[in-house]
Amino acid sequence: MYSSNRSNQQRGLPKSVRTLAVSALTFTLLLCLSAVVFAGKSTLGDFVWIDLNGDGVKDAGEPGINGVKLNLYQDGNSDGAPQPGELISTTVTANDIAGVGDDTGGTNGPGFYRFPVTGGTGIVYMVEVDSSNFLPGGPLEGYTYTGNNATNQYDGPNPRVYPVTQIQFDEPNIDFPFAPPMSVGNRVWFDTNNNGVQDASEQGINGVTVQLYSDANNDGMPDDAFPLATTTTAGTGANAGLYLFTQQTQDPTTGAALTTPVGLLSGTYIVAIPKANFNAGGPLAGYHSSLTSVTNAGLLSETAPTDPDDNADTDDNGALHTLVDAYNGYVLSKPITLSPTTEPTGETPNNNNSYTADNSSNLTVDFGFYTVSLGNQVWLDNGVGGGTLNNGIKDGSEPGLAGATVQLFYADGVTPVSGGSVTTLNTGVFTFTGLVQGAYVVKVTPPAGYQSSTDTADTTTPNNNVDDQDNGIGTNPG
Repeated sequence: MYSSNRSNQQRGLPKSVRTLAVSALTFTLLLCLSAVVFAGKSTLGDFVWIDLNGDGVKDAGEPGINGVKLNLYQDGNSDGAPQPGELISTTVTANDIAGVGDDTGGTNGPGFYRFPVTGGTGIVYMVEVDSSNFLPGGPLEGYTYTGNNATNQYDGPNPRVYPVTQIQFDEPNIDFPFAPPMSVGNRVWFDTNNNGVQDASEQGINGVTVQLYSDANNDGMPDDAFPLATTTTAGTGANAGLYLFTQQTQDPTTGAALTTPVGLLSGTYIVAIPKANFNAGGPLAGYHSSLTSVTNAGLLSETAPTDPDDNADTDDNGALHTLVDAYNGYVLSKPITLSPTTEPTGETPNNNNSYTADNSSNLTVDFGFYTVSLGNQVWLDNGVGGGTLNNGIKDGSEPGLAGATVQLFYADGVTPVSGGSVTTLNTGVFTFTGLVQGAYVVKVTPPAGYQSSTDTADTTTPNNNVDDQDNGIGTNPG
């Protein structure tokens, strides 16, 4: 005769905290594994399911998973580890035709399994999810274990053993929740016209470091000092500049690499372009976040990016973070919430992996960057080589002028641009690079003895893009 106290049997509580009172049976704890000791005939089972919200609790609408192979072992040496010689039987999850499972949703609910067992005092059983389930093409490829009942996270192809701490004649509570694979991406690109939209001719940028952070409180700031994962954009041709996150690969409190990566779960995240990308020699050196401009007094302004949760593709989702904190100089997305089966479908380019469902992958989180430059030449308008003396037009073979000081100011004419001063060499060519979209004033101070050429009809309209004409207003020296 058996008796048991099933207090604390609430669904979702860790089985290690459920209480147990058993007569005529013993309870064994092996390392981090708890196991059941049986006498007489009984069954072990119950359910393998898709934990859509990743909370480890069987909620309404979370379906079972058929085709999952499970193994039953008898732990003869009490070492808590399944050995090949201890394997008793295998089974595969299927529809609960008899409706005997307590989690399968009644008759024909998927994800059900059951092992018949016979034993006596001192016989210990273990249930294992077979490693083959996690291999490419397996029913759990890319899935992440979300319960707290096994020895380790189910993160891929190593077998895991379920610890059982509840004894009764039939044990229908040996459950395995798994979150489906999820991913987020996908492109960093040259937004050459700074309109915040990926136009057909604009190319992706390879070699950009991209980071993924948790934002559980949805405040638009990373929760931790370190990212969950880091990757680098790559690809060729039309697929250049792509990135994809499928797993947590780093400890967000230390930055250290995880020994075993864990799949992404439902939650809120931030995608970041770290500041180091903009350093000299970096892939984004001299570039600026899309929709950034500068005022006449040299103040940066940026149109707010679109919300990545709007699922619109090919638009810019990043903004320069200007607060003085650990993320100053980063380009951050707004929070993006991932949830299985609710993500957009049909995005292009599609760099998703083969095992993540399209509706569980958001490939719309994109970042555009641009740069502008200004130049080009100070020349001697001396009519040499068939040109016309002092006509304000570079003609003939008129040479460049060395030794002229060229300064760049913002449109107010008094606020200098940082690094905006050069001295021309023999060619007279000058260039200012890495500029932000906006209006500027160029001031040229020629060497002693020279003055500006005669103005032309186009002198006061440098934006007309006519080359080889004088744009220096007036004829005064400097």
